[in-house]
Amino acid sequence: MNKIILLLVLGLAPRLVSAADVFELAALKAGDVPASVQPVPEAALPAAAEKKPAASPEYTVYNPAGISSVTVSNRTGLMWITNPDDAGIGGAYNRRDAILACGNLEYAGYSDWRLPKPGELVAIINVNGPYPGNNGYFLNAKSKYWTSAPPALSAAYAWSLQFAVGSMYNIGSTGLNYVRCVR
Repeated sequence: MNKIILLLVLGLAPRLVSAADVFELAALKAGDVPASVQPVPEAALPAAAEKKPAASPEYTVYNPAGISSVTVSNRTGLMWITNPDDAGIGGAYNRRDAILACGNLEYAGYSDWRLPKPGELVAIINVNGPYPGNNGYFLNAKSKYWTSAPPALSAAYAWSLQFAVGSMYNIGSTGLNYVRCVR
């Protein structure tokens, strides 16, 4: 393992390494560099490495100061309700009522809102913050949200996401969770 790391450090990994190279490397002391190892010429480096574009923000918030604020993922194109309280759906719901709350919602000029799939909801979690679901783009984050997917084994349960720890779990469909509608 140490020889492989040394090969990478010395720049020998891009070509086939012969047994002679291995024996030559075994004889090296820390800090020694064989004369055959040359630095990579500047012309060999890709031009893109020097001119990296600035990272674009992950989300764009439209109408952030008022009702009908939506947050759009610049990666997936999904549109989320920024603040469920503004949309009138900030309360806790059982699963049936959660599906209806999103499905019957007319907000920000759209009427095709729905509960998110588990992967979609997981994708908006900020795992680097003290409270993972609250990343500044999704206001009034709650602890638990319904997803659109029921578990395969029983219709009496459904998948829910616990934002505080970023994990999925099954909850009885009559239990209470919050909604974060998407389209």
